[in-house]
Amino acid sequence: MADRKVIILGCGGFVGSHLTERLLSDGRFKVIGFDLTDSKCRHLLGDPNFDFTKGYVDATNTEAVLEPVLDGAEAIFSLAAVCNPAEYVKNPVFTINSNFIHAYKLVELCTQVRAWLIHTSTCEVYGDLALDSNEEFSETSPYRPRTPYNASKAAADMTVRAYFETFSLPVTISNCSNNYGPYQFPEKMIPLMIL
Repeated sequence: MADRKVIILGCGGFVGSHLTERLLSDGRFKVIGFDLTDSKCRHLLGDPNFDFTKGYVDATNTEAVLEPVLDGAEAIFSLAAVCNPAEYVKNPVFTINSNFIHAYKLVELCTQVRAWLIHTSTCEVYGDLALDSNEEFSETSPYRPRTPYNASKAAADMTVRAYFETFSLPVTISNCSNNYGPYQFPEKMIPLMIL
C-alpha cells in the first residue's frame, strides 16, 4: 500500500516519466503528476497510485493548482520545462515567470508544508567553456549565465538555496547536463542520429 505522497511537475516529460515509473514500481509512493501531455506516462494511467492532471503548473497558477494536493506531500519534484531555447530568447518575461517566479512560489508553498523541493536547473548557469578547455564545472563553479534563460535559472537556484539557508527548507538542486535515453523526443541529437 502506497503511504508516501509525492508531486511531480513534468511527469509526462523525458526525465519525469522515468521518475514516475520508478516511484510507482517501488510500491510505496502515491504520485500526483502534472504535465501538458501524458504521452510518455500513458501506460501508467491505470495505476491506482498515480493521479495525473493534464495542464501546466507555472507562475500564474502555482498556488491554485498545488495547494489542494499539498497536504501530506513529502516532496515536490520540479521537472517541467519548456525545451525550446528560441522561445526564451523571444520572450524573456515568459522565461522569468517560468523559471524564477515559479521557483519562488514553489519554495513558499514547500516552506508552509515542510515538503522537500527537488529543483531541476541546468548546467548552463555556469556559462560556457572553450572546446579545448581542460576545465570542468562543479557545484562550486561561479555562476556566469549568458542568456535570459540561464539568468532566470540562476536566479531560481539562488532563491531555492536561500530558502534552505534561511528557513532550513529541505531542497536538492540538480544542475545536470543533457540527459538521454528511452522515450526521448526524436528532435534531440542522440535519438535523431540513431533514427
